[in-house]
Amino acid sequence: MNAFFRSFHAERIKWRRDWTLLAACLVPLTQVVLLLVIVWFSGDRVRILDTGFIAWYKINFIGWNLVFMPILTALASSLAWELEEKSRGWNHLMALPVSRGMHFLVKWAGLISLCLGSLLVLTLLLVCGGLILKLNVEDLTMGPLEFTLLLRFLGYSVVAMLPVASLHAWFPSRFPNLGSSLGMALCGSWLTFQLADMRRFICLSPWGLASQITNLSIRAQLPSWGMYGITLINALLLGMLGMLDFRRRDEIMNR
Repeated sequence: MNAFFRSFHAERIKWRRDWTLLAACLVPLTQVVLLLVIVWFSGDRVRILDTGFIAWYKINFIGWNLVFMPILTALASSLAWELEEKSRGWNHLMALPVSRGMHFLVKWAGLISLCLGSLLVLTLLLVCGGLILKLNVEDLTMGPLEFTLLLRFLGYSVVAMLPVASLHAWFPSRFPNLGSSLGMALCGSWLTFQLADMRRFICLSPWGLASQITNLSIRAQLPSWGMYGITLINALLLGMLGMLDFRRRDEIMNR
């Protein structure tokens, strides 16, 4: 356990020396600013979702789960693995008395931590952006902050993010190319969204629960507890498979 915390601390130091931490802050900021401008000038179109803060939360969490969250996981994981390649950090890491699985576990936990931090930034920006709309665009009739709804969307998004982060913790280690990661993230999210009505099987996809955000926001169809359970199991299995693949390739290289 001490080895994990020491390695994780070293990983956090790397974030400050690269673009990884900045990306985790800029992605939610980009989304909120973009949607703030759209809502400011097209508030009548947003009302189809609901009124006030409810519509503001819905449009943002739809954008987050379907577009910006996949982009963030692909971008942050690719930057983290690319840093090791550019600095030839593996030459030092592999010489340390730490298991190969531990190296992957740190990357896995690091990516989930970055995504959780980015989601927290998004939540704070949503409150600030909503207040800006409330003070400046009276026609939107924003109403109260609706903290309960915000927390529900936040909890949903945390679970929906986990299998996507688990997949991307592994993918750049096998295919170290930002274009490949972004392409897989956006294509996977789009394809899963097209099949979102297949509720019994959709959570087998890493983007499955995230694709249900429109059913939740527009049709008020809540995901079942079984969907949450399958999503968590999927996240764990993807992480474990990534770790096994990472350890196996390293053993082959050392023969």
